[in-house]
Amino acid sequence: ESAGEKPCGVCPACRKELAGGHPDILVAQAAGGVRSFSVDTVRRIRLDAGVAPNEAVCKVYILANIHLMTEAAQNALLKIIEEPPAHVRFILTCDGRSRVLETVRSRCAVVPLGPVPEEEALRALREAVPGLEPERALRAVRLSGGIVGRALGGLEKGSFSAAVSLAARFAKALCAGGLFDFLCVGGELEKDSALRAAFLELLPLLLRDALAGKSGVSSRLSGCEEEAVRLSRAFTRRALAKGVQLALSARGAADRNANPRLLLTCLFASLWQAMREFPRTKGEAYDMAPFGPAGAV
Repeated sequence: ESAGEKPCGVCPACRKELAGGHPDILVAQAAGGVRSFSVDTVRRIRLDAGVAPNEAVCKVYILANIHLMTEAAQNALLKIIEEPPAHVRFILTCDGRSRVLETVRSRCAVVPLGPVPEEEALRALREAVPGLEPERALRAVRLSGGIVGRALGGLEKGSFSAAVSLAARFAKALCAGGLFDFLCVGGELEKDSALRAAFLELLPLLLRDALAGKSGVSSRLSGCEEEAVRLSRAFTRRALAKGVQLALSARGAADRNANPRLLLTCLFASLWQAMREFPRTKGEAYDMAPFGPAGAV
């Protein structure tokens, strides 16, 4: 309500919003996991939208994580966001536009919020979590792909620590040649979306560290030094390079909302095959062109 810069952070409206108590700013989000944002929630919002604001000049509905909406809920949202009352504004958030129906996207002004530089993400984490250890902060930034919200969520849920623990089992099973144990690691990721996202961010970093070590370059992108050394000693550079490609492809597919079970099955089966596809041979030449010079791996 300030006459100068807005938001001012000090007027009654700003203070109410900061305390989460403004009557004209309403937040709705999924109750749980996938498809848990129900059509009933959207119907209640449509009814409430017809009521005039209590204090402000408009009402703002923040619908968080709409990629968790059922298709019925997304379709129920169409009419109200296409022709909302004059006093209503909608802010919709999602993890990737491909996970939202095209009919919904076409009625919105899309504002991409992507990764930020590492230093900026670290600064944001230190401000949001005072006392956070530098090593944990750096790991969170790298395992979140530089997305601050994902980093905060991973720290809160402990999914990053769990992903690092799982990486140890992953490396051990892959190196030991125990196919059943290896596939069991993939099975643990099916139902835990937060752990799955963290592990899919960690995996290409881990394999890159192993590939760098194989080329005589020190790399600690993943923070899993022991596991990277184990993989580096067990497999050829060509096999590790193939593994990096598979891991990056899987991470991209996950961002495009691929079926988790099929994604993990294909990834782990392909990794198992790739790591055994290129046997060790003396003086073997390796094509490192896709990864640039050794120092840049």
